[in-house]
Amino acid sequence: MRWQFWAIAAVAITMMQLTGLPTVLSQTPGVRYDPGTAETIPVVTVTQQALLHTVQLSATTIPQSPPQPPARTEVQRQTQDILQQLEGLLAESGSDVNKLLKLHLVATTQEAMDAAVATIESRYPIERRPVLSRVISRLPRAGSAVAIDAVAAVAKSDFQVQPILNREKKLLGAILPYGPHAYISGQAEPGKTPEEAAANTIASLKRTLDFLGARPSDVVQAKCFLTPMSAAVTVSREFDKAFGPSRVPLVFVEWKSSLPIEIEMITACPPGKTKAPALEFLTPPGMTTPTIYCRVARIQTPTLLYLPGLVSRQPGNGEEQVRDIFAQLRTALSSHRSDFRHLVKATYYVSAEDSSQKLNELRPLYYDPKRPPAASKAQVSGIGWPNRSITMDLIAVPK
Repeated sequence: MRWQFWAIAAVAITMMQLTGLPTVLSQTPGVRYDPGTAETIPVVTVTQQALLHTVQLSATTIPQSPPQPPARTEVQRQTQDILQQLEGLLAESGSDVNKLLKLHLVATTQEAMDAAVATIESRYPIERRPVLSRVISRLPRAGSAVAIDAVAAVAKSDFQVQPILNREKKLLGAILPYGPHAYISGQAEPGKTPEEAAANTIASLKRTLDFLGARPSDVVQAKCFLTPMSAAVTVSREFDKAFGPSRVPLVFVEWKSSLPIEIEMITACPPGKTKAPALEFLTPPGMTTPTIYCRVARIQTPTLLYLPGLVSRQPGNGEEQVRDIFAQLRTALSSHRSDFRHLVKATYYVSAEDSSQKLNELRPLYYDPKRPPAASKAQVSGIGWPNRSITMDLIAVPK
C-alpha cells in the first residue's frame, strides 16, 4: 500500500509541476480564522483557493440631502446595505460569509468609521470575522458615508480570471484563479491633468503586465490613490479605454500628494517554471530597484496570510507608533510560520508627516533589502483610528 501512496503522490507532484502550481501536498485547502487575543492580532489564512476581489461597494440608496456629518443611524443603514450586497455577491460567486477574508473600509469621518466597524462586528462573530483595514477619505459617490471592498475565498473556479457582473452588466468583482499571481506596487506617472496622469500611469502598468506575461484580462483589482476625488469618474473612463468597459474592479482613496494619481494592481500570472521560487521580488525593465519595497511580488505558493490594518497599541510620536506596529507584526508572522522576508504586499496609510518619515527611516531595520514587499504609501486625512497617524495593511506567506 505504501508504494501506491507514493505513486499517487508522484503523479500529483508531476501534474503540479506541469501546470506551474506549487508542489505542496500537506496544506489543507480552505480558510482558517485566528481571532487573536488581547495580546495578539487576528490573522486569516487561506490555502489552495481562488480569490474573489470586489469593486468598492457603496449603498444602493443614498439620501438626496444627507446630513453632514451623516447620522450614526444612516451610516449603520448604509453599512448593512453594503454587507447585504456583498453577501449576495458571495453567493453568486460560489462563496459565502464563512469564506470572507478581508474587508477594506473607507469612511468619510471617524464617527462614520466607528459606526461602520460596530455594524460589521455585530454581524460577523469574532471566531469567523474577516480582518479589517481602515482609512478616512472622501468617496466617489456623493452622499456615501462608507464604502467597502472585500476579498473572499472561492473553492472552485476556471483557470482564468472570471469577471462577476450583475443583471445590468455592471462589474461587481473578479475571481482570481488559484495559481501564480502578482501584487504590483503603486505606480505613478505625471500629467497636466488627472486624466492625462491616469492614462500615463495605466500605460506604465500595462508595460508591467507585459513583463509578467499577464494579459489585461488577468487584472482582478486596481486601487487608485488620487486627488481630487472628483476625478474618479475620469479615471474610470481611462480604465475602460485601456482594458475594456467595466473590466477592472476599482477602489478609490483620496490622498494628499503633488501627483494626481498612483495605482496599484493585483493580477493573475501565467504558470512559472517548474522550479520557480514560491515568492519572487521583481523589477520590470527601465525601473530602479528600491531597498524598502519591491516593484512586483509574484507568488506561487498555496497559502496566504491576511492581516488587519495594524496600528500602534498606544498613542505616540511617529517613531513610537512605527516601532510598535513592527513589534506586533513580528509576533504575528512568527506565530504563523512567517517572517519579514515573506511579506508580499503592504499598503501604508499615514496622516502625519512625522509618521511617514519615520516609516521610511525604520523600514530598513526590519526588511531584507533584497526581499521587501510590494508596497504603496498614501498620505490621507485620517487612518480610521483616533489618536493614531499610521496604519499598515499587509499580506504575507508562510516560510
